[in-house]
Amino acid sequence: MNKLLTASISTLIVGLLLLAYAGYLGFSSNLVVSKTFDKPASEISLDPINVNTANLVQIKASAKVISKHILQVDEGTDGIKKEALARIPLEVTILNENNQKIYSKSGTLDDFNSGFSKAELYEDKIKVNQSVNFGKFKSNAEILKATIKINPDTEYGATIQTLTIKVYDSVKAISSFVKLGLLFAFLGFFVAMFAWTKSADRNDFTMAIILSVIFGGIALDRFYLGYFWLGLLKMMTFGGCGIWYVVDLILIATKGMKNSNGQELK
Repeated sequence: MNKLLTASISTLIVGLLLLAYAGYLGFSSNLVVSKTFDKPASEISLDPINVNTANLVQIKASAKVISKHILQVDEGTDGIKKEALARIPLEVTILNENNQKIYSKSGTLDDFNSGFSKAELYEDKIKVNQSVNFGKFKSNAEILKATIKINPDTEYGATIQTLTIKVYDSVKAISSFVKLGLLFAFLGFFVAMFAWTKSADRNDFTMAIILSVIFGGIALDRFYLGYFWLGLLKMMTFGGCGIWYVVDLILIATKGMKNSNGQELK
């Protein structure tokens, strides 16, 4: 059983390392292009973009939008929050060198709760920052052409003052590392808990009450006392939405619970 516990902990560590590596890959995406347009026309184009075909390409747009339509909501002690109303449709189209469409995605710059931290008064209007993520795609061409179509806001009449387009050469297969990391981490954790509950008789009152108070919501008190399946159920229900947590805490505090082998807490 000790060997199973060691193997399961190793599996858990591998899963956590995979998740950490996926996070590193996510932060190490390479910024290929960043271009800002002042008062952009209804259609703008980027210069040809060089990308690595082994990676995924990601496109983001951030804009400073001016809107006449402002709602002021009294937040009490938090002061007044300003909400700018806008609905500006954007559409990005990616072509290869032969002008064949590779990717197309739409997005919308719409209502935003700005607050004073992100908003600035601009004459009788409000100016706020907003961004749109156009997702990721796989390119089979090393050189890409990108056009962004800006449709008018027919509902609120909001306009874009500045628009910044950023293209990232993202690292491939981040999601695969996340999935593998979660699989290994969960598998390692559950097997470790199973091996831990079966490895020895535990009936120490002090340890049980500490685990129940601090980690009762994830059922470490039940696992400690040898109740693997009940512990698993308790953890999956987040301590029975708090009710099971309280019940077990009372039972352990009053020594009304025994371990899985019937031994009283000492």
